[in-house]
Amino acid sequence: MRAFFKLIRWPNLIIIPLVMVAIRYAILEPMLNLSNLKIAMPDLDFWLMVAATILLGSAGYIINDYFDRKIDLINKPAKVIIGQKISRITAITLHIVFNSIAILIGLYLAWEVHLWWVAVVYVFVTGIFWFYSTTYKKMLFVGNVIVSIMTAMVPLQVLLFEYTYQANNGVEIIGDGRLQNQLYIISLWVISFSFFAFITNLIREIIKDIEDIRGDLRYGRSSAPIAIGITKTKWIVQVLTATMIAAIIYIASRVVLDWFSWIYISSIILLPILIHMYLVHFAEKKKQFHHISQLMKIIMFTGLLYSVIVWYNVSSIR
Repeated sequence: MRAFFKLIRWPNLIIIPLVMVAIRYAILEPMLNLSNLKIAMPDLDFWLMVAATILLGSAGYIINDYFDRKIDLINKPAKVIIGQKISRITAITLHIVFNSIAILIGLYLAWEVHLWWVAVVYVFVTGIFWFYSTTYKKMLFVGNVIVSIMTAMVPLQVLLFEYTYQANNGVEIIGDGRLQNQLYIISLWVISFSFFAFITNLIREIIKDIEDIRGDLRYGRSSAPIAIGITKTKWIVQVLTATMIAAIIYIASRVVLDWFSWIYISSIILLPILIHMYLVHFAEKKKQFHHISQLMKIIMFTGLLYSVIVWYNVSSIR
């Protein structure tokens, strides 16, 4: 059982429900209440959506490890699960079962919102993860961007489903009225969290490519550090990180009014990001890049925690 949970990266999977709960209950619910609206997506449907997302993520990790087994024996031999503690046939079976359940949930949600293309999206995601593992991750930056987009979709889908349910209840989502303007502001908040998830994950994926360069080089992958060198790849990471800092400051300057938020953003989010840039500049060894990758994971989590402050600030208005 321990091997199974390592295979599906349970610490990463825990982030999925945390993100989705934060968006639903810390961002959407209090802000919708300010507009005299209640959450429209039923609790059952929401938790089924969460379960489907976790299942898709689990299946993605399994198929990735399935095809990466030989490379992982070089990059991280002690962490190889498939073929060592879990058989290859068991791994593929789990992959198929998890995807099948997720697609069935997608069919149910599509029926609930009267949009059958929703089910197609779930099927599309299963295909994306398969081709990512077999093809896209071997292509320069393509795999990194695809995984980061999938990460950004975790918070964004909560907004999209909620607005779909609201529209089915007769709420006009798009327009020039006061309500539509408030819904637009809510959208910007969620999109900001999605962008943060996208860019932090993209930076982390590129750092992991530097960390895993030895195995990738042996099996002919065209990751950034292989194609353009570690030094140039580090500069790309620094540019992306600087872009993230500029985006955070710009967005915060437009929407953040309370001093506590500024203290949190400055000390708990921006300061660790600056430390990240410093460490990247001087990093040379595999272990150093691994620690930098872990730091970015912490930054992703602290960014998520800011939703609690948003909840408190919005709730105080009512």
